[in-house]
Amino acid sequence: MPTDLRKVKAAIDKVGYRGFPPIETLGAGDPREKVAKFFGQVRSVFAN
Repeated sequence: MPTDLRKVKAAIDKVGYRGFPPIETLGAGDPREKVAKFFGQVRSVFAN
């Protein structure tokens, strides 16, 4: 199940968290590619 980044952002905004969120990958595939793809999704949601 994909992470609902909009809900994550709402929770972070609600408490005023200003740190770094962890990014973790599991399963098959190159973790560098998976993290890069997920980080792009995170940036698009958190840029707003």
